[in-house]
Amino acid sequence: MTTPREDQPLHIFFFPLMAPGHIIPMSSLAALFAARGNILTDAADSMSFLDSLEHLRDPFHHLLLLHRPDCIVTDSYLPWTVDVACLAGVPRIAFQTMGFFPLCVFDSTRADFYDRVLAADDNSFGSIVNTFYELEPEYADHYRNVMKRKAWHVGPLNIGLGHSISDPSTRVLSWLDERATGSVVYVCFGTLSRLTREQEREIRLGLADSGVPYIWVTSGSEEEPKSDEKGLIVRGWAAQGAILGHRAVGGFVTHCGWNSVLEALARAVPMVTWPLCADQFYNERLVVEVLGLGIAVGAEVWTMTAEERTVIGRGKVAEAVGRVMGDWSKVGQGGG
Repeated sequence: MTTPREDQPLHIFFFPLMAPGHIIPMSSLAALFAARGNILTDAADSMSFLDSLEHLRDPFHHLLLLHRPDCIVTDSYLPWTVDVACLAGVPRIAFQTMGFFPLCVFDSTRADFYDRVLAADDNSFGSIVNTFYELEPEYADHYRNVMKRKAWHVGPLNIGLGHSISDPSTRVLSWLDERATGSVVYVCFGTLSRLTREQEREIRLGLADSGVPYIWVTSGSEEEPKSDEKGLIVRGWAAQGAILGHRAVGGFVTHCGWNSVLEALARAVPMVTWPLCADQFYNERLVVEVLGLGIAVGAEVWTMTAEERTVIGRGKVAEAVGRVMGDWSKVGQGGG
């Protein structure tokens, strides 16, 4: 591999995992590189190997040989890309969509799929981590000095970017404009999470018992937001950053996906933590026990299947919301 001249822009390929929580921050990372004059591939170049994850190895290898980029940045959840990069003689940098804290925990457990991910990271040039040093300095130092890995913290990504606001989100922001500062709790479990109807019912009742005005963004086909006396329910997508940044929002019920945690921290919004799977339980520990910026609702079952989770009762929901919003007098007496 030839070393690029200092006066020449780098030619870099970015290859995300095809999930919103991974694509969005990597797109932000790519935009940062592009803003500094580096060359990125466009969608036409990428379509040949984005059709199916199970058949990407050969097309991806061909693409690297054809374009000979200076390096590739691929999602850490695509561990096979390190083998392709080695064959093509191209350095691979792993893009981490979680913070240093869960990365250190995963390294200590080395279980199943994550062992493959970490092994690939071991053989990469280094890692780009969507975090900032001041948030988790001990774990950033551990990752570099104890685990002996190169790492660059470039986050928080997505923060302050100018996203277009859809019509439903415009209505959401207008609804918030009519509420008092810090009076609304925002509820969202991410783009891929699913809850059972029974759990959704307990959340709805718990929010009502808390007496706190709320915005609840839930899965389902997009439609106009529906409101009642206390809350606004949005199905589909909403501009989370804009909502969390609104003066009326004083708390956030979250599944503890890393993007959501960073967005809340960047806007100083305390959290009710409700992890479901992946790195979310580790993120909860960071928020609640290390940073002291959240209240745990009591989720204990790690699973991607909604029906396998223990239902959190309305009483626990109301109590956690009441605590994070700082108004115990509004906490109801519903059964937990």
